[in-house]
This record gives sequence, C-alpha cells and structure tokens, in this order.
Amino acid sequence: MVVKLYSKVISITFRKTFNQIKEKMIKLIFLLSLSLLIIRCSDSLTNYNEVVLDKEFNIKAGDSAILSQPGVIIKFKTVEGDSRCPTGAICVWEGNATVVLELKNSNGDTLTAKLNTSLEPRTVEFSNFTIELKNLSPYPKLDETINPKDYIAALLVKNKAN
Repeated sequence: MVVKLYSKVISITFRKTFNQIKEKMIKLIFLLSLSLLIIRCSDSLTNYNEVVLDKEFNIKAGDSAILSQPGVIIKFKTVEGDSRCPTGAICVWEGNATVVLELKNSNGDTLTAKLNTSLEPRTVEFSNFTIELKNLSPYPKLDETINPKDYIAALLVKNKAN
C-alpha cells in the first residue's frame, strides 16, 4: 500500500513537473518566434524614408522611400551608365546619367522607370503622381570611380494634376 501510494505521488509530481516544463517551453518558443518576427520586420522597415509631396528628398542607391498615405514605394535600384563630364575634364557635351527606379503601389502595380540627368525623360507618371529626378550626386571627378552604392538621387513627387 505504501509503495502504491509513493508510486502515485511520484507519478503526479512527475506529470506536474513535465507539464510545467512543457508550458515554459511553449512560451519560450512563442517568445523567440515573436522576437525573430519583430527583428525581421523592423529591418525591412528601416530602409524606407517617408516622402512628403511637393518636397524634394534624397534617396541613396539601394534604398526605398514611401508615400505612406497612398502607399507608393519608390526604390532607387541603380545608376545605369554615368557619362556626365567629370570635373576637371574638357568635354564636347555635358553627358548623362540614368537612374533606375522601381515603383510599386498598394494595388500591386509595378513599374521600372529610367530617369535621366540631362536627356529625356526626367519625369515619370505613376499612380496619379509625377516623380521627377532633380539631381544625382556625387558628380564624377577626373580619374575617380564612383562606387554604385554611393549614388544619391534627389527626387520630387507631385500630384499628377500639379
């Protein structure tokens, strides 16, 4: 009788301990998963600059900007060819650089736009907005190469009606 009682007490204690450990493990796994999700989401959100209509803004190559109210995302993909006449050189013409933008709206529409510093087009219309390339820096210097990640585009977003 004593052995049976002792055996039952151990069994109950073991079950309680096992269930407590199981609950703690479930909570730990949940918190770890939630933490990883928050970290991942915050990383993707930190690459967005918020854009204000009718106000020029700078965006670095590889970064994105968002017009939050209508949900338009502007990503500066790359500079596709920079033939601008370098500082310190004598050139026949001023040259041109082409900025590649990827545009997305909340409806899922996307557009890849190529805007130029000297040639047309310098603007693109997308989702009731006009996006204009105002400037591209740094400006080339003689005998120096620009790292593609160092480019910064100055853009202006306006309503199409303006």
